[in-house]
Amino acid sequence: ILRTCECLGIQHLHIINPTDEFCSIRRLSRGAQAWIDLVMHPSLDAFFESIPHQGITLAGATPHTTNTIKDVPVNQPLYLILGNEAQGLSSKAKAHCDTLFQIPMHGMSESLNLSAAAAITLHDTCQRKRTLLGQPGDLSNNNKQQQRARYFLNSVNNRLRINLLPVN
Repeated sequence: ILRTCECLGIQHLHIINPTDEFCSIRRLSRGAQAWIDLVMHPSLDAFFESIPHQGITLAGATPHTTNTIKDVPVNQPLYLILGNEAQGLSSKAKAHCDTLFQIPMHGMSESLNLSAAAAITLHDTCQRKRTLLGQPGDLSNNNKQQQRARYFLNSVNNRLRINLLPVN
């Protein structure tokens, strides 16, 4: 999912209640963690406390709704919440969502794994958002310059980067 976010130009990824397996992120993400803002939350409650409560849409993926991913609005900031394949979203997570959606499936399989569901969901919402904006992204020129500087710093050897940064 982290690699998918980076490839699609998504800047922020929130991980709720990461498992010990997540420690191998560097190997699995092929370096993508250096290019996006990864935010870890110890619990669902901590996640909900950290996000803004006004002016955003919180959309949750579940097979138990008639709305599809195409029904998720992209005209304001959006948080997409996906659960794992075995358990899906908790009732608490669904209750916090402004809208619930499903990914239409036409074959015989009953579910998608988390990575596939995230890739489909993120690709669809990003394409619709870019079409709405009429441009490839929504960063201001100032934010673009800040991100470009960050990318340059992240592409430099860590030892050299530490020597470039001012000492506080």
